[in-house]
Amino acid sequence: MLLAEYGSPVTAARQHHGCSQAELAAVLGISQRHLSDIERGRRDLTQMRAREVAAQAGIEAE
Repeated sequence: MLLAEYGSPVTAARQHHGCSQAELAAVLGISQRHLSDIERGRRDLTQMRAREVAAQAGIEAE
């Protein structure tokens, strides 16, 4: 899987697990637009939110 195919690590992990933006955003309690902005680099992830995203995506956060 190439990062260039997906854009960001969040996008790559989400797509790898077959999850839509709307589905992941609902689990995280944020809007789909907010998640889209994170994936496009328009918003930063807090360390806590990054861990939540990683847990939902089944990956280990650093």
